[in-house]
Amino acid sequence: RVLAKVAAEGQSWHGPNDIWCSTAPLLEQAGAKTAFIYPGLEADAEPRCADVARHFGLDRPEWSTTSVLSRASSVSQVGLLLDSALRRLAITPDLLAGHSVGEWTAMQAAGMYPGQSTEDMLNRYWPQGFTLPDAEFLVLGCSAERAEALLAAEPELMVSHENAPRQTIVCGDPAAAARLAKLCTQHGVVARTLPFRSGFHTPLMRSRLGPFTRLAAELDLKPPRIPVWSATTARPYPADPVEVRELYLAHLVRKVRFRELVDALHADGARVFVQAGAGQVGSFVADTLGTRPHLVIPASSGTRPGLAQLRRVATAVWVEGGRPAFDALEPRRTRIDTAGTLLSVDGDAKGMFANADEVSELADGIPDAIVAEFTALLAETRQAAASVVNAAARRTFESTVDVSLAAMPYLVDHRFFRQREDWPDEVDFRPTVPATTLVDLACRAAEQAWPGTVATGVSNAAFSRWLIAAPAARVPVSMTREGGRISVQIGPHASMDVHLARRYPTSPRPSPPPGPETAPPLSAAEIYSRREMFHGPAYQGLARLIGLGERHIRGELIVPSAPGALLDNVGQLLGCWLMATKADALLAFPTSMGRISWYGPEPAPGTTVGCVVRVRLPRPDVLEMDAELVRDGVVLARIEQWRDIRFPCDRPAHRVYAFPDRHRLSEDHPGGWTVVTDRWPSPAARDIYAGVYLGAGERAEFAACAPRRQRGWLLERIAIKDAVRAKLGLDGVYPAELRVSADGTRVTGLHGLVVPPLAVAVATAGEVAVALVREESTTPPRIAVRAEGEPAGLAEEIGVGAEFAGIPGYVVAWNRG
Repeated sequence: RVLAKVAAEGQSWHGPNDIWCSTAPLLEQAGAKTAFIYPGLEADAEPRCADVARHFGLDRPEWSTTSVLSRASSVSQVGLLLDSALRRLAITPDLLAGHSVGEWTAMQAAGMYPGQSTEDMLNRYWPQGFTLPDAEFLVLGCSAERAEALLAAEPELMVSHENAPRQTIVCGDPAAAARLAKLCTQHGVVARTLPFRSGFHTPLMRSRLGPFTRLAAELDLKPPRIPVWSATTARPYPADPVEVRELYLAHLVRKVRFRELVDALHADGARVFVQAGAGQVGSFVADTLGTRPHLVIPASSGTRPGLAQLRRVATAVWVEGGRPAFDALEPRRTRIDTAGTLLSVDGDAKGMFANADEVSELADGIPDAIVAEFTALLAETRQAAASVVNAAARRTFESTVDVSLAAMPYLVDHRFFRQREDWPDEVDFRPTVPATTLVDLACRAAEQAWPGTVATGVSNAAFSRWLIAAPAARVPVSMTREGGRISVQIGPHASMDVHLARRYPTSPRPSPPPGPETAPPLSAAEIYSRREMFHGPAYQGLARLIGLGERHIRGELIVPSAPGALLDNVGQLLGCWLMATKADALLAFPTSMGRISWYGPEPAPGTTVGCVVRVRLPRPDVLEMDAELVRDGVVLARIEQWRDIRFPCDRPAHRVYAFPDRHRLSEDHPGGWTVVTDRWPSPAARDIYAGVYLGAGERAEFAACAPRRQRGWLLERIAIKDAVRAKLGLDGVYPAELRVSADGTRVTGLHGLVVPPLAVAVATAGEVAVALVREESTTPPRIAVRAEGEPAGLAEEIGVGAEFAGIPGYVVAWNRG
């Protein structure tokens, strides 16, 4: 009967009575894709997947619902387990997406960042405890449009999830949610609460973003192996790591647009949706797509063993044109050696756990019910009192700050790039507000907003975008107070929590000496004269470098005049350790700071303080430190979990960064041409060298290039400018003084530099660029480069008089002059 129905109606039969049938397999259609969908937090019981973990030799997830964080971790672990199992079955996705926290699971499954244990995250980002807004989630059996109409009666609630045409979730005040539930009943709309509370996916989370912002800043991001789509934007995740981190945080405060996401995935070709976990996400997909061709199948069930459900998944995918490996589900044969002796324990140890479940008796005369009721009453009273106090202390301030050299003249000493002394384009110097000046700005703004308090510390500081002072800008500053904690957001550039109190806490005892050390290779004065640090006088506070250890450095600092400069010099001391002990990745800039604790006011400029920096290297591209500032034997401040990101930069490249008028990134070849090799593969690192070599006009051209073209375009400009400087002997000329034409064939001077007429030839292949420059009156230059082993056509491209030379991995051909 099923076959007759399918043949007559031409529609697939997906699963009822365990029958699967299709007349037009979905995956055999042009452009059809398989999507893995990872569920978020739901009310369902623990999925049955222990047998899956055992069968495939994978770790069994620990399932816990004791808190929102543990529930999220459990859901993610199950999703990743099922992802691995599905791939063992040769069921592979073309794209990934998730619902709510399932989106983070999708990012991990795509290799965008490694997961962390709940314990590690709590210890690093929430050492004082993980708390969330006391906001109720109310599930409504209606569309988002109807939910919005119902919410007119309860303005304290807002839509947090647009799940499907017939399901929407709203979030907010528990009392308002209870009233809305009654109203929904009167209007015939089903309403139920979820068994956990939080403000995820609503603006209620903004005041709790501090630890999440720092977590996002410290993610070891990689490009996804498989495209990941976001339910916040209903589009694929961006390629730019900065935009990925911003979207990661936007996901916390903006609603889940899952219905739009499913529509977009289907429009992109997704036809088979495999739900990597238990729950209702698959029903949201089915409700949204309706009669449009698709298959939805969960990889886990609350009613079937895990392997049995995976067999159903494999069957469903096979029917729709997939090629799953059914044999991977067959039982594995294990040989057991029974010849060994049995395990036994001594008689004294037997029964040692017999009474493990016994609970200590309560005092006589106190009924259990009374004790339980009284304990609950105390907890409820404490929570209510805290809510009242926090509500009274919660206030929000909005303001702006002028960021310019006129408003912040000290930034002339914090320019990232060197240019000619009389260079008129300030934007080419890139004066940038240091991370530590942003910390100082946040602390002073909080103290001004709440008079009578002092900033005793900063936590969860994260720095996502450079704040550049040329051209001038007005940047919004938002401050929200909850008790003694002020959540500060400085535009899209930085966020942190400032801690206020009436007085500074008691200073702890100084830490013991860090261990064996030797004399640093350079003095503090040499650090600045050799431009190991790029800072000018307002930020120069290194007075004496005392000792260098395997994982520490000690020195004396003199408090400079610029705001935040004392903390900046702690970072400079860390940089001195890096320059003295490493040969590569020598450029490092702060991305986050775990906590800064002040035990007294910052000393006046000119004051000498001691500093000890203890270093960690958690990853090759990351530098982390704890530091302590001591004045007259008393601890002034402690810094914990300061994290820098390291950029590719070896010693020769650093000399170019420090003195671009004297050094070049390219190498000269005896044939009269120059070659440059790309040693800065990431967009962020590439931006540093673009700033060294390009003027404002060229940077605009660089930014307009397609992402795939940017590397080659920049390599060509570097090779040409270095070839011109080598040809004309232009020592003392900065790269930005030369302007290369858009087609790369001419070079002119800027702002008074005169360059004679030159003919230019340039070529790129892979990670190298070569350039040949001659006077216009001579033989026109021609040059080409090919990967080693692929020299076909080189001679023909150059023509008469071709010469050849090999460089590592490539062959270069050029014409004789």
